[in-house]
Order: sequence, then C-alpha cells, then structure tokens
Amino acid sequence: KILPNPPGGDEKTVEVPWKQIDPITVNPNIWDKAELAIINLSDLTATDSFLSRKKVKEHIKSMGQAVTPYRAFALVLQRDNQQIIIDGHHRLMAQWMLGQETAPVWLAKDEK
Repeated sequence: KILPNPPGGDEKTVEVPWKQIDPITVNPNIWDKAELAIINLSDLTATDSFLSRKKVKEHIKSMGQAVTPYRAFALVLQRDNQQIIIDGHHRLMAQWMLGQETAPVWLAKDEK
C-alpha cells in the first residue's frame, strides 16, 4: 500500500526511486570479474523504470534477500561515474523501502 504508484495509477507496478537510463548490453560473463562491495542505494542508476509490485513485496518480506541463492546480491556495473543496476532492481528497491542506505552488491567495473 505504501509503494509509490507510477503515473497513470497502474496497480501492478511501482516506480523506481533512482535516475533511469535505457537498458544496456553487457558481456554475459560480467559476473566472473565482479567483486563484493557495499554501495550507497541513493547513488544507483536503474535500467528499469517500473517494477512488479508483487516481486518488490516478496523481497520486502524476505528483507531484500534473493529468492535464488546463487544470486544472493544484486549485480551493479560501474560505468562513467555511474553505478548501473544490471540485475537486482527488485531486491535493491526492497532494501531501499526497508530504510537501508547501503547494500552489498556484486560490483563489476566497465571494461570499455
């Protein structure tokens, strides 16, 4: 009930609180070189504008943890002074909704 509604009042989605960019293409092996890091949730850039309200709710119930164990943390790409969410929008949104200021993530550096 407290999740922000997107313009138009779609009850199935929730708008992300971060700056947004168009989806980007990354190497599928990006996970291989990612390292665990703590990031500030306020510094993120999203590639999805709207998230499933149901999925965010599920992640809030699990305190922002992943449903699939092998993806315990979100994947974020450091590119051009931006921290871009590649995988884990719902998890990070849940952590933000729970009042967390930071979150552990897999952080990959851009190799452009």
